[in-house]
Amino acid sequence: MPGTLAANWKHRNGSALMPMGGENMPYVVAASVGSVDGYIAGDLPGEWGDSGGNATDRESWSANADDLVNLFRAHMDRLQSGDSQ
Repeated sequence: MPGTLAANWKHRNGSALMPMGGENMPYVVAASVGSVDGYIAGDLPGEWGDSGGNATDRESWSANADDLVNLFRAHMDRLQSGDSQ
């Protein structure tokens, strides 16, 4: 998203972006997940990477980002409907 804080995000491990609909919500919800030690997904050593593990490693990080975005969207839906809990 040029011109926003998200413009500087790096896609290292997993990210997700979904629109947030509703009368008062012309937004998108985004999440970028990664490891704190700088590990880049899909860079597994030796036989783990060679046997298809790199794709599985990337998919697991992306799935975590999707889950986080869905949780935020559900919370925002509840807030929009007046449920403050």
